[in-house]
Amino acid sequence: MENVRTERSTENVDYDTLNDYAKGLGENGRKAFVENYDGNLSIDDYQTAYGRYYDAGRYNADMDTAEKSMLASMMTPEQAAAAYKAGAQDRNLAIQTQPEYRQGEARTGSAEDLTGQASAAQKALTQSLGKKTGLRFELVDGSTASGSYEAVL
Repeated sequence: MENVRTERSTENVDYDTLNDYAKGLGENGRKAFVENYDGNLSIDDYQTAYGRYYDAGRYNADMDTAEKSMLASMMTPEQAAAAYKAGAQDRNLAIQTQPEYRQGEARTGSAEDLTGQASAAQKALTQSLGKKTGLRFELVDGSTASGSYEAVL
């Protein structure tokens, strides 16, 4: 993660600390967090207020939801808009970079009736479950039967 440094010169701003506070945000959120900090709020209060607007943009909520916070009202309209916009941009980036899921290998499982007494429906069910899960099912008779699992390789 690259540290961001703003062109605006605010006195006594510890940019390492500011970047640490922004580390949980997306790329655009981190950049806007640092670039829009003006020192008028403590970093803790700024992070809380910024987070309200950023999260509203990130999760596609109305900006009005963020404005209900007392701390959020202490941000400038420019800071609020930048935080909301950064959240929306990070949401769009996340949507574009979602992994593509592919069909896995066909599973081969089985079922076996060790009792010789299973009904056709029981056999069909265990065969189907075996194929779908890749597990081997054994139908046994007796009240002491228990389940077990062995991976089919």
